[in-house]
Amino acid sequence: MERHAGSPLEEVWVWETDHVKEVWLWETDRLSSSVRRIFATQSLEILNHWMYVSIKCSPCDFTGLSSFLRLEECRLHDHGLQESRRPFTYFRGKGLQLGRPEEILRSDGGYVRRWKSSEILRCTQVDMYETTLEENGLLIPRYIDAPGVAYIHEGSGILGVVYPFGGEFRQKSYVRQVNTGDFISIPDGVVFWLYNNRSEPFKFTCVADTSNAPNPGEPSKPYHLAGGKEQLVGGLLHGFSDDMLSEAFGVDVSITHDIFSRQKDVTITRAGKKFNFPYLEGTHRDGENDVAAEFTFSMHSGKADLIVPDGGWLSFVTRNKLPVLSKVGLSAVRVKLEPRAMIAPLWSPNAHQIIRFLRGDGRVEVASNDGESLLQEDLKENDVIIVPKFYPSTIIAGERGLEFIKILTSDSPTASYFAGGNSVYKAIPAQVVAEALQIPLEEEIYIRQQRRKDEVILPAVRQHEI
Repeated sequence: MERHAGSPLEEVWVWETDHVKEVWLWETDRLSSSVRRIFATQSLEILNHWMYVSIKCSPCDFTGLSSFLRLEECRLHDHGLQESRRPFTYFRGKGLQLGRPEEILRSDGGYVRRWKSSEILRCTQVDMYETTLEENGLLIPRYIDAPGVAYIHEGSGILGVVYPFGGEFRQKSYVRQVNTGDFISIPDGVVFWLYNNRSEPFKFTCVADTSNAPNPGEPSKPYHLAGGKEQLVGGLLHGFSDDMLSEAFGVDVSITHDIFSRQKDVTITRAGKKFNFPYLEGTHRDGENDVAAEFTFSMHSGKADLIVPDGGWLSFVTRNKLPVLSKVGLSAVRVKLEPRAMIAPLWSPNAHQIIRFLRGDGRVEVASNDGESLLQEDLKENDVIIVPKFYPSTIIAGERGLEFIKILTSDSPTASYFAGGNSVYKAIPAQVVAEALQIPLEEEIYIRQQRRKDEVILPAVRQHEI
């Protein structure tokens, strides 16, 4: 990047949030490199996602910037000379919530709804969508450019996976019945399909890690092995000529042409008749180079890893339980809280938390490093929030209790807790904590003696306002 004398170079970072559009300027010509903030109250529809642009303008003259962004009104804090206290305010409040997913596809076999791309999704580099398969609905075989996981929260069906077996020139087929409460993990580039063999809807929520995808932070891209062709989506076979495919498959061109003409549905189709699988395969491993053959894990209450009387239970799955997660880089925790029980306030240093509320209601609070509240919100069934790594948070159940699934962007996540028997405060000498909190040592010791037997899930001990 070339710098011109007499015209200080301004690097402009732009974010779009739900309630305010913010423009950040990084003044590279000053040793302080202070960040300036502009509040833009007018529409910035041209900024569908955060952008990085570079323009040349005087530090005190933002006419060029305003013109570039087509802003009708622009207000500077102290003429742009005051540093911002919160360089990541696009995470504040509603910015941590994803809202409701939008339907992007529907056919006779089912539909797909995707959470609209937002700052928090792009910054945490995850993609999230929900698929519903009706009776005989078939999710057409595909592979995706990002590793992902899915949690089944309604119904049951058949999962099929095709993976390398005994070397790169052989493929192994994995077929398994999956049910409500099951967790599915699929590496990027691995072919899979799903089929609803029951009468009730088959619903599952998917999260993909796009950090190593061709377009990190953008929605993942499926490559369908079959299906019709529409704008921006279609079966990959349509990208080849009839002649090339007829030669590859060893059939007449008329056959490949007929196949293309029959392809109508994209992504999801409805089978003409119910599939019948005489047997469902289990786990298969053959050789050290084989991909981990088990792709599912049950997260039912009967397999809970922690049960707290009057508090609830949780079940988690990491690469230690499901080795294929080491190729996916994700993990999950399913939690059920009794009324007014809570998750001890915590932070994770190595994983963002994508949380979907399944049943009940409760309250979520997230704090920042400047002692401010990022989020204090009452949430209910189907609400989704993302808590970035390092951000401290807690969840407390309402009168109906609360159940949620948490996807973490690490195959072996860690967490530290503020309260409970494993509180970080209790690992620090009492006199150090008392001095830091500016309280008498006796009071610190009294607080330290509380919740000694409670860890992670804290049963209700007093009346909270939810």
